[in-house]
Order: sequence, then C-alpha cells, then structure tokens
Amino acid sequence: MRNNAQMAFARMAWLVTVLVALITALLLALSGYTGYAGLGIAVAASAAINLPRQAPPGEATPAAPAQRDPGD
Repeated sequence: MRNNAQMAFARMAWLVTVLVALITALLLALSGYTGYAGLGIAVAASAAINLPRQAPPGEATPAAPAQRDPGD
C-alpha cells in the first residue's frame, strides 16, 4: 500500500509540472513570445516522459516483480 501511495505522489508531481509548463507556454504564445512558448512545450514534453506508467491490475511493475511459483 505504501509503495502505491508513493507512485501516486510521483505521478501527481510530474503531472502538475507538465500542466504548469503547458499553461506557461500558452500564456507566452498569447503574449507573442512564440519562441519561448515553443520552449515551454519542449519542457512539458520532457516532463511528460517522466510520468510513471500505470500498470493494469495484476501486471508486474519494476517496483513489484511478478511472483514466481516455486514449482517452476
């Protein structure tokens, strides 16, 4: 349970970072600073790469590898 809480916090932090970068890019574009707006989009894309992937229930993740049957 604690591991899942940490993953949710990390995902939320990266998601906020992406949203702030996109809002900044939008405001810069509306102000006429198109070059800096492009930079804001690049920062948002870079932060989006760090969003942890959510595995479907039952699928192994790097933090919790699949349990192996001792008989195998």
